[in-house]
Amino acid sequence: MSYINFFICCLFFLIQINVSSLLKANTENGTDSTSLKEIFCLNYHFDVGDTLIYSLASTDSILSMSEPALLKRRFEVIYLICDSINTKGHFFLSQSLNSFRSKESFGNQETEEITNNPWVGRKASFEIDSSGKRFLLHSSQGDAAMCPGGAFQPQLINNLGNSCNTYNTSWISEANDGLVENGLPVPVMQHSYLYRIKETAESYGYKCQKLEFIRSGQGAVSLFDGTDTTKVNVVASGSGVLALSQEFHIPISLLSIVELKISFILPDKSEKHLKHFNNSQYLLEEIKKALPKPKENKFSKIKKKIKHKHKKISSTH
Repeated sequence: MSYINFFICCLFFLIQINVSSLLKANTENGTDSTSLKEIFCLNYHFDVGDTLIYSLASTDSILSMSEPALLKRRFEVIYLICDSINTKGHFFLSQSLNSFRSKESFGNQETEEITNNPWVGRKASFEIDSSGKRFLLHSSQGDAAMCPGGAFQPQLINNLGNSCNTYNTSWISEANDGLVENGLPVPVMQHSYLYRIKETAESYGYKCQKLEFIRSGQGAVSLFDGTDTTKVNVVASGSGVLALSQEFHIPISLLSIVELKISFILPDKSEKHLKHFNNSQYLLEEIKKALPKPKENKFSKIKKKIKHKHKKISSTH
């Protein structure tokens, strides 16, 4: 793919940074070399019934050659729920947009506040393993629609890949994801992440392992209006920081900055090109953990036996 060379250059750059930063840390701060060799395993974990409530604050700048810029400031509330876990330990998650508000301006026009979007209340489900790799996808039934951030809105749950590494090291994770939480028809994104483990730090009251990443990819979706089909292709590049809770193994915050180069192939075969600059910040606002099942003690077992015997006696009379 065209972006492999991009990642090779980034990897070479990060290696140089790693070497210089480690040498500086050892000489100036007296860092124990054994701590640098500690292995961190990063993964997701959910219990059935867990409900995570995230806020999403985004800014969008959409530019074209022939029209004024469209600017948006979006505020959203997103629910992420663990519906079930299969025998392989895969998590079946559902994600929905609970509320939406956007302030938008087009060129010199006055800013308009928008609170309605057809994606509000729509439920999308997907299956992941502990690394975030996607398997089964399911989108809610209904008319074609896209989330407010568009078909290629940065996703909250990303593929971490082979995520057991030492501090300050880097690795590449590749994925071919159906972004079912972004729209219907489902957009598809083939992308790669270059991750780097950073320091352990407190983030919004949670002890977190931080990951820096560089992202690049290509995506596509086809839009049908009942008569004609418009094909949409995108080339994405960006970066960000993920803070993953060490206790709960869930995202606490995710900052993503991305540039999307979008090509629309219209029914008459003509093309229209846009650039979409997006800055998104996901933040965990609330955790509703599933309550553990009460353990059965000796008294409860005896009580069950007494009830069972009482039923038998009652049935004989």
